[in-house]
Amino acid sequence: MSSPSAPLPAVEIRKLVARGFSEMYGRELPEYNRFIVPVKASNLEQLERRPDPHVSREALMEEKHGAIRVPGAHEMRIVTRIFAVMGMVPVEFYDMTILGEKSLPMIATAFRPTDRSVEESAFRMFCSMLHIDSIPPQLREEVLAELEKNRRLYPKFSPELLTMLDRAEHDGGLDADDARKFAASVVDALSMHKDKVVNFALYAKLRRISDPLADIVLESPVLNHLTPRALDIEDAVDQLNAAGIPMQTVIQGPPIREDGVQVQLNQIARIAAGEDVFVTLDPAVLAAFERDPASIARLKNDAPRLELQKGEKVADYMARIEAALATHPIVIIQHKARFGEIEARGVALTREGEASYNAYGIESEADPAAKKTKVEKFNQKYPKTDRQLHDAGWAYYTYQATDSGRSRREHGAARRADLNALLDAGDVALVPQTYHDFLPFSAAAIFRANLTEGSQGIGGAGQDASENRWLLEKAMGKTIADRHDLHRHDREESLRRVCAELNLLPPD
Repeated sequence: MSSPSAPLPAVEIRKLVARGFSEMYGRELPEYNRFIVPVKASNLEQLERRPDPHVSREALMEEKHGAIRVPGAHEMRIVTRIFAVMGMVPVEFYDMTILGEKSLPMIATAFRPTDRSVEESAFRMFCSMLHIDSIPPQLREEVLAELEKNRRLYPKFSPELLTMLDRAEHDGGLDADDARKFAASVVDALSMHKDKVVNFALYAKLRRISDPLADIVLESPVLNHLTPRALDIEDAVDQLNAAGIPMQTVIQGPPIREDGVQVQLNQIARIAAGEDVFVTLDPAVLAAFERDPASIARLKNDAPRLELQKGEKVADYMARIEAALATHPIVIIQHKARFGEIEARGVALTREGEASYNAYGIESEADPAAKKTKVEKFNQKYPKTDRQLHDAGWAYYTYQATDSGRSRREHGAARRADLNALLDAGDVALVPQTYHDFLPFSAAAIFRANLTEGSQGIGGAGQDASENRWLLEKAMGKTIADRHDLHRHDREESLRRVCAELNLLPPD
């Protein structure tokens, strides 16, 4: 009797799923394959100009994060289990309902690795859950009924996938064969099956509020974007625009400093292209599709296509579609939900560094002139070098012993380490801790920049953040980790390793 195969490391399963997502997304949105070409070209050029020992060429070419939206607690619990098999846990809470005019009806977290495997595969997943209380009261019952119907008629998670989740949790992982099947099942679960016919009456109400909200009457959860890394995000944007790929006009996140260390996260998205969706107002068509999708093939083939015109308001577009549905049982429309995005990550700020940056009010400033003044002040006053940020206690670093430090390793009784003296002498080097998380204002701004013109939004009507965090943790069955705790742990562990290597006692 043969012994069972050893479990495949979670990082290898993460790579399998991430590569599967990339292939699937390129099939579903062929323009995405075109999108990543200029980004990769820019990265190779930057790596040639400024080689970086901390950057792996292979890892550089892999997408750094994806994003999904889930309709409720049932789906949130399952995706939490899926990401656990991939070695990813929920880190940080993002309340998208309390961002003023940028508010969206979602509460979110990001699943990511928190161990050293992040250096091998840093893929993470931003996962937002519909916040039902942020939907206008007159729509809630209708939305809940639609979600239940979708769960019944269009289940996203196959019995095979759920069985593999049970096995992975019982056995502490999956062997190589099951891991490949698991990756394929996860990719299939988060793909979009584009043949569905949607109830336009509800769709139109929700899309007038926001495009992401209208996703709930399509397929949910579904992978709605993937994000490659850009070493120089401004150069990558230039190359994308030159290739005829329209990008948003504003790079989100802290100002990019040519003479200073980049902090936190910068990201920018491609302007979302519309995807074809079949809609109807006829209950008989919906019923026929639910009984036998093939029975309405002719109606779908004969359906007219109504494209969203540049600058067209969402109310006008919805009115055009409704008029077309008066004479056609099915109409093909453009739904804007999925897009390409690029990101550049800098050093992670401490609470103090973050508070100091936030005090400039740059990301929440809407007036261009006032924002320019705030950016100039930030560029003048905020620490520019790694050592300045480290000494101010404003950014997270780990420590590495250098060759000179190892050559001067003392023998005999260990003395107390003087960290500043070791850094001054070059015996210990600073290694920036990469910011692996997200910025709520940036994420909301990217989502909102891809909304159809004239979307109403939800205002700032959410519960308080602590209650919303509890709702999300209850749905997941897990506590959300604090990124600062993770960064401090990595810093302290690295300092212990350096002191052991140089025969020193940790600083007081």
